[in-house]
Amino acid sequence: MKRDQTKMKFSFKLTRFLVLMTALAGLSAVLFLASHPVEALRSAMPLQDEPTQTPIPTQAPTPVSTRQVNPHIGSDCLDCHGNPNMVGQALNGEQVSLYVQPADHQGSFHSRSSGGCTTFCHEAQLSFSHANSTMDSCTVCHWQRGSVQTNTGILVFKLPYQDVRAIALEANISCKKCHSEIFETTTDSAHTRIMQEGNRYAPVCSDCHSGHDISIVTRDQVSAVCKKCHLAEYTTYKGSVHGAALEANSNPDVPTCANCHGSHLVSGPTTSNFREQSVKICGDCHSNKSIMDKYGISTDVLTTYMDDVHGLTDWFRKTSLENITRATCFDCHGKHNILSPDNPASKVYPENLQSTCGQCHKDTNIRFPQSWLSHRRVTLKENAGLSIVNTVFIVIVVVVTLVIVTFILLDVLRRARVRRATRKLAIKDKVEAKATVKEEVEEKDEAK
Repeated sequence: MKRDQTKMKFSFKLTRFLVLMTALAGLSAVLFLASHPVEALRSAMPLQDEPTQTPIPTQAPTPVSTRQVNPHIGSDCLDCHGNPNMVGQALNGEQVSLYVQPADHQGSFHSRSSGGCTTFCHEAQLSFSHANSTMDSCTVCHWQRGSVQTNTGILVFKLPYQDVRAIALEANISCKKCHSEIFETTTDSAHTRIMQEGNRYAPVCSDCHSGHDISIVTRDQVSAVCKKCHLAEYTTYKGSVHGAALEANSNPDVPTCANCHGSHLVSGPTTSNFREQSVKICGDCHSNKSIMDKYGISTDVLTTYMDDVHGLTDWFRKTSLENITRATCFDCHGKHNILSPDNPASKVYPENLQSTCGQCHKDTNIRFPQSWLSHRRVTLKENAGLSIVNTVFIVIVVVVTLVIVTFILLDVLRRARVRRATRKLAIKDKVEAKATVKEEVEEKDEAK
């Protein structure tokens, strides 16, 4: 009896287990059919030939594509270029994304609604399919009809360009259609000269303003744009007194790259007159009282420089860049690494002046920099002795100049009086001579 009860319990447990497993299997089948109806139907039907369709990338990122069902029907560029997996491959194997984010330039004059794509920039792609497309382009989308029956989800189109840079250089010419005046100013730019020397990677319009997300480069963006090529200079500038203020709070008073080097007509140290222009570039800000008063900086820096031996040389002697030896602002204060005079790393910090002056004055000793007034005006309060000597020297120069001028004027007057007296005496002598001759003639006539 006890054995029979044990068998019944075991049978009951086994039955309950089988029922539970059957229920779970059924539930799994229902969930699978609900989530994969198409795959379930296809697995239950025999395979048949299907018409070729444009493949849908299996790993498309989040940007939304604006493609139509059949991109050949419409004329909207984004029917194809709205696909994030669209890639172009140049002849040298370089690849570039052909995807255009719809919102990139929709609000600008270059937008598609203004006819921007083929009207302004991409005339070569006016027709569809594009005039320079190859037959290989068809199988990129219609891969089922190609020789290689694979679909990676990435659409790679072969481009008739040697490399990716050639695409940007061709598109850059389009800017001249609308921006002719600005385009012409770039012809004398340092970037254009570098391009003419053979460097194809010298900046063009799209390098600074981008390709599709075209915008005006704002003051806050200038250094970020320039650092794409000039990273070392940007790193130095970022740590300078100017760059730190710009990075910290977008200070509107400090100079950016464009303030010193220009925007479209870019100039630099290799430009013939940049050295002399640098004095005016720095002076325009540092002689502006409304700006300098904010930071407690004297506006006398320009006038004291022009009164200094360096500035006087700059004022009176105009020479070529090769012959200029006098110091300008950046020779003493640095170029991109300008720091406060109180910063121990500054080139004009007292302990660093001997090294700074030694760039031009090779025999400089430790006492040499003490002869420089450091843009300070001499006053009785700061240095009574030097102020008195300076005043006396000015008085002596003025007095000596007045004496010399007076002597010259008196000498001119004396010479004029002597010249007039001599002229009168000569006239008198001529008159007396004529009278004498006349008397002699009369006496001879009477004697006859």
